[in-house]
Amino acid sequence: KNFFLFLFVAVLILGGVGVSINTAQKAAKQNTSTEKKAPTFTRLASKTLAYGYWSDKNSHIEAVDLESGKIYALATLDLNIKKITVMSPNSMIFINKTDARDYGREISSFNFGNKLVSPTIFAAEGYGIDDYVISPSKKYLATWEISVPENSQGLIGGTSRVYTVDLNNPQRKNLIYDEPINSGSSMHYPLAITNSGEVYMDKFEANNEAGWGHGVSVSDFSG
Repeated sequence: KNFFLFLFVAVLILGGVGVSINTAQKAAKQNTSTEKKAPTFTRLASKTLAYGYWSDKNSHIEAVDLESGKIYALATLDLNIKKITVMSPNSMIFINKTDARDYGREISSFNFGNKLVSPTIFAAEGYGIDDYVISPSKKYLATWEISVPENSQGLIGGTSRVYTVDLNNPQRKNLIYDEPINSGSSMHYPLAITNSGEVYMDKFEANNEAGWGHGVSVSDFSG
């Protein structure tokens, strides 16, 4: 009896091993056939998308051709930059020299041909550029600049400014708003600027989670 019981158990074990091996072999074949199939590229549009990402030591700007899927390396820059905008086939702009609060000292241009970085618009003394918007024609630009005391909690106790700039004369800046940042009160920041120089601004309440969306105002180019 013991012999037949042993034989029965052995047959079950061997059968289970055989099923496991067969299953593993099928899975391996499926994986191999899957690996051999190259992913097909689906054309998205006859346009090019520019984007950036950070590594440990640099910011990398690339462009992908949405029609062919080919990726082009455009620039390798310092880490302390943010928000790129392609201005032409030859150049782009970005917020440069950002600090620990992510405010930039200037908006710089980059030439794709000679790889030179040139300052275009400087932040006001004691302020940093947090964001900007640019007109579809790439002629007009509006900046949002912040000045915050070192011991402040968030933005409270600082000052908020909105400027407009004609990129044909970037040395001249028009001050649209100059507001203290207080708890419970709103300040303005630029949403968009049109080809005619009108700048649209939202109201933002500091230190209030999603504090935006408190009403839109519009100004002409000079305020």
